[in-house]
Amino acid sequence: MNNSRQKKIKVIDIVRKSPEEKFEKITKKKELAKKISSEQDSEIKIGKRELINESIKESAEEKPHILDKNFKFEKEPTFLAVKREDKRESVHHREVKEKNKKSRKFYLITSLAVIFLILVGFVGANALPRADIKITLKTADWQWGGSVGLNPNIAEPDGTNIQIPVANFSQTKNGTFSWPATGGIRHVENKATGQITIYDNYSNADQVLVAGTRFETPDGKIFRLQNRITVPGMSSITASVTADQPGNAYNIGQVQKFTVPGFSGSAKFEKIYGQSTQPMAGGFVGDGKYPSDSDIAKAKANAENQIKNGLESYVYSQIPTDGGFKVIDGSKNFKITKETVNNNTDASGNFSVFIEAQESLQAFKESDLTKLMTGLMRVANNNDPDYQIKNYKIDYGSFSADSKNSSISINFDGTFYKPIDPADLKKQILGKSETDLRNLIYSLSSKIEKADISIGPFWVTKVPTDQNKVNLEID
Repeated sequence: MNNSRQKKIKVIDIVRKSPEEKFEKITKKKELAKKISSEQDSEIKIGKRELINESIKESAEEKPHILDKNFKFEKEPTFLAVKREDKRESVHHREVKEKNKKSRKFYLITSLAVIFLILVGFVGANALPRADIKITLKTADWQWGGSVGLNPNIAEPDGTNIQIPVANFSQTKNGTFSWPATGGIRHVENKATGQITIYDNYSNADQVLVAGTRFETPDGKIFRLQNRITVPGMSSITASVTADQPGNAYNIGQVQKFTVPGFSGSAKFEKIYGQSTQPMAGGFVGDGKYPSDSDIAKAKANAENQIKNGLESYVYSQIPTDGGFKVIDGSKNFKITKETVNNNTDASGNFSVFIEAQESLQAFKESDLTKLMTGLMRVANNNDPDYQIKNYKIDYGSFSADSKNSSISINFDGTFYKPIDPADLKKQILGKSETDLRNLIYSLSSKIEKADISIGPFWVTKVPTDQNKVNLEID
């Protein structure tokens, strides 16, 4: 009995160690325990478990108050198993947590990737496809110099006779202008003068009234037309009149109605009449001033200048501002058709000059000239009807005219091209493949100098069908 018990006893020799050795050994065991606790494996290896057990046993050996010579090591201490179990739970918890974290991260990245691919697909299918096409058209320079006829009797440019339509603008105007007399004093008998408006309400036919035609006031005073006039049918005209007798008795105010004694007894008597809105003036009998030859010359020059300025402004006002007319330098013509001097002076000592003048000029539309040049250019280029003017320069030379014809010399320098309708071309290219697009451009090679085509992104092989995604420039 004693012998069997002794076989089971493990005798531990107790050897006292120095404090330095104890401290060094404890430090090593702590480092070893710390190293083992940092391991992340899901299972605790047996070797490590034995190392921990051995370490703990050694620690127990160093404490003689815990174990004595009769202590049996029949099984591992309970606290070691518990500590191992806690260690496994802690590692497993961290592993599960780490796996969950990685799983969430994976799903997040995957979701973002899918959303990104969907967006890329949508943008690629709907927003990105574009086509940029820039076409440069062929041009041809052409020059011409010579004389171009100006014909008022044609409506369109005439390439055979090299002439274009021309418009004649003219106007006749008359007026009475006063000038001071400085020739001296003499006995004068002056007749009052003024203007009346003559109305023709009789018919649509024009009514001619000769110079000296009488107009009578309601109280019987007679005033005569100074010049022959034509009253438009169902219209009116203003004319100058002179009193039949001298003296201030004819210096009258406004008159509501002048009748024409010559129409008495006919329907015209009530339908053709005159009216004045300004008083008659200048009637005088007595001593007064008279004009010298120098006064008369100055009065004529002044009257001609005033009537000319008025006529020129009036003629230019007749030219349509939106018609593109170009007035021909040298075509202006001013002439005096009638001029009379009334040497009788008024109460202020002024005499008068009556003058009638006409001014005319010619103008043409430059568009008619460019149309003529375009026709001549087409003839010079095998009658090709497609050529149009892109830009041009015209130097105008001298103007010549006679009683029948007029012409102007020019030097023309223009650039021509064959136009392409952008809207029509864009409709043709929508949805075409690169090959079909090249074939279409090639079919227009007689008009196109070069074409720069860009279709993108790189995976797009056709022109978009949405015209808003096609940028077409034609130069």
